[in-house]
Amino acid sequence: MKVVELRAELDARMLNSKGLKSQLIARLTKILKNEQEKEESEKAASAENTETDEVKKKEEEERKKEEERKRKEEEERKKEEEEKKKAEERERNLLEKRYTLPDQPMIVVHPSRTAKSGKFDCTTMSLSVLLDYRQEDNKEHSFEVSLFAELFNEMLMRDFAFRIYRALFECPEKPAKEEKKEKDEKKDKDKDKEKREKEKKDDKDEKEKKEEKEKKDEEEEKEEKMDEDKDGEKKDKKLSEKEEVKEEKEEKKDEDEEDEEIEDDDDEEIDDEDSKDEAIISKGGDIKEKDDRKDTKDGKKKDDKKDRERREKKEKKKMITIDPFLLLSFVYFDQTHTGYIIDRDLEDIINMLGLNLSRAQGIART
Repeated sequence: MKVVELRAELDARMLNSKGLKSQLIARLTKILKNEQEKEESEKAASAENTETDEVKKKEEEERKKEEERKRKEEEERKKEEEEKKKAEERERNLLEKRYTLPDQPMIVVHPSRTAKSGKFDCTTMSLSVLLDYRQEDNKEHSFEVSLFAELFNEMLMRDFAFRIYRALFECPEKPAKEEKKEKDEKKDKDKDKEKREKEKKDDKDEKEKKEEKEKKDEEEEKEEKMDEDKDGEKKDKKLSEKEEVKEEKEEKKDEDEEDEEIEDDDDEEIDDEDSKDEAIISKGGDIKEKDDRKDTKDGKKKDDKKDRERREKKEKKKMITIDPFLLLSFVYFDQTHTGYIIDRDLEDIINMLGLNLSRAQGIART
């Protein structure tokens, strides 16, 4: 380029056009570079703007698609839930028609219609039956049930054993005086029983003696009848007297038998009351004492009245279970249904807990 053209370019750009040609060229090239950089930066900015707009549009479209997809999924999920509820309602109605459901809330186990093409059966069995193994119970499908039964049994045994141990631990220790009293009372009761047995034996002996006497009297009467043929009037008188004596004896015999029956009934009732008195302790902590029977009829009647009154009082008493869970614990271990657990078994139950108790501590607790 000529100097004139260079100066015209510089004047057009409002720059200084004075100087040598080399200076003018340097000035113009610098300005051209700056202009070129500006254009490139503007192009880049415009390109970025277009790209960002496109990205925003894409993101907006994706967001709308995502919302649409979520909305559809939500609708499908709601439909599935409604269908599930309807199916459960239908199944529940079928179960209610098919089975008698309990009044209280419980876990209802019933066979699945899909398992084994609907031929799968379900039976209710107690834990003792599950633990009573047979030769047939060696198959794989019964292993899980047997394992569950064993673990469940161990859990119940530990729970009930700990409940028994806790009850024994919380029980107050018996003072020595009360133990002596109980022993003395037991001795007195044993003596009373022995007395009653002796009285029964004596009554039986007296009865046998009376029967022997009556037999002898009858034989004598027969002999006298054979001998007495002379005096008819005397004979009639004697017969009438003997009949009266016989009637009196029979009446006495009947009275004695009735008294003996009453005594036997009273003895049985008293024995029952003794066994109950041994278990039931009165509120004051003293065991009710029984009155000794009297030998005379008046004394027996009084004893009968007292026994009746005592029976009526006992009938009025109601037996209440204070701790039903503790009773359940003892019943669980009483598998033979004897109504009691001996000390040795109770020691084994406590040692089963794994509390590292010594033998003396276990015996002290029991």
